Amino acid sequence: MKLYNIYDESFLKKKLEGLLTKMEIKKDLKIKENIFLSNNILQNSEEQETLKESSNGRFNPYENNSGTTLCIKQSGYIIAACDTRHSGEMNINSREMTKIYSIGDFILTTTGFYADSYELSIRLKYQINMYEVQHNKKITIHSGAHLLCNILYSKRFFPYFTFCCLCGFENKIPYIYSYDPVGSYQECSCRCNGSGAGMIQPLLDSLISKKNWNNCTIQDLNDEDGLKLVQKAFEAASERDVKTGDFLEVYIIKEGEIQKSVFPLRKD
Repeated sequence: MKLYNIYDESFLKKKLEGLLTKMEIKKDLKIKENIFLSNNILQNSEEQETLKESSNGRFNPYENNSGTTLCIKQSGYIIAACDTRHSGEMNINSREMTKIYSIGDFILTTTGFYADSYELSIRLKYQINMYEVQHNKKITIHSGAHLLCNILYSKRFFPYFTFCCLCGFENKIPYIYSYDPVGSYQECSCRCNGSGAGMIQPLLDSLISKKNWNNCTIQDLNDEDGLKLVQKAFEAASERDVKTGDFLEVYIIKEGEIQKSVFPLRKD
């Protein structure tokens, strides 16, 4: 067994060198740890600042191409209407872009992101064709409405940015179903979506839904008066809403019959 003299200078020197080496290693580790922590703090703060920034300059998968759609139902007919202006921010991309799609016996109206709206119309048309082939019968408006609900709900984690209405007849009774982007829907007598909704919907609530009329017995409008109401509503909206204009497409839907008309609107 080898014995060391604790008073030997060489022995003390080796011990001191070893101790200093350990202290330097610990010091280096501490410095690296501090650098790592400071970098993480800096990165987190930068991420938080990035989240606080506005969306300008960042990728956004959606764009609101806006415009206005309208659906009303009265005794024996439905009117579906839309303007044809397709805009993006402050640009007009097209002046002749429809927001109404004819799908079998139904009419689909859409506002929001045009690409999503078009994709939704294609997908709904395909699903309706599949249903009719598999069941060997025409789909009803109620089944079509629930089918559209399922399509929208299936995309709830990355939804279609579209606000739509589905219109059709069942046993000569008109039906309108309105939807939010994730599939929640309800039956209604009138609905306006898009940038002009704030101006047109109150008018429809009064004249079509008869809200706050104190139970007065008012007859339904005939199709000519309904058409005049829709024209006046869109003319007023196009005067005040820059994203609504150019042309007005009107579909008058009756049992087994669809009539389409086009009228001019403001183009500035």
